[in-house]
Amino acid sequence: MGNMVECALYVLADGLDEVNNIEAALQEPSRELVARFAGSGENIPDTISQDVRALVTFNRDCCVSGSDVGVGGFVNSFSDCFWVFVRDHLRYVSGLFPSSVFLLEFSGATYVGQVVITGGKEIREVRDNRRYDGPWAFPNIFIPFVVEHELEMEVCSLWGEWVSDVDAAVRQLAPAAGTRPSPKRSKRQKASDSSSLLNK
Repeated sequence: MGNMVECALYVLADGLDEVNNIEAALQEPSRELVARFAGSGENIPDTISQDVRALVTFNRDCCVSGSDVGVGGFVNSFSDCFWVFVRDHLRYVSGLFPSSVFLLEFSGATYVGQVVITGGKEIREVRDNRRYDGPWAFPNIFIPFVVEHELEMEVCSLWGEWVSDVDAAVRQLAPAAGTRPSPKRSKRQKASDSSSLLNK
């Protein structure tokens, strides 16, 4: 069945009423999606429709809703072999609410990522392979969209400025000319150093 994908969806909407309408829409897959899942558009059993609804439904999460990221928050988890159906569903629902912005954060066994969806289209995405048991080089691309929402600005109006500022910040992390990285210590050396500190 594949590995599991964990998703958190943050919705930037015009108000609570729209968030509630989006919540209802997230629980209703389109007929086209159900037909594609079933492999046929005719005589689709109710059990198939129920399976698709269970697969793509994002449920409200009190731990996510009301966060500083968005007006509403939802969660879902599923096998990554169904990833394409879930993303199609989110694009479909986004198209029903073109003034809202969907911020989707996802994580699998070997990767993490973020997708920005608005007007039925995925307009920005970042993906990072897991290293050292977690994300390694993973910028939070949601930031400019959240600020735009708070300031009631047009979507993507701050994107270029944010990318430029992030690029400038990363350059500050480059090592100064002539510096060399410290030599790696073995695990035994690290343990010895730790032991010495504890015995002082």
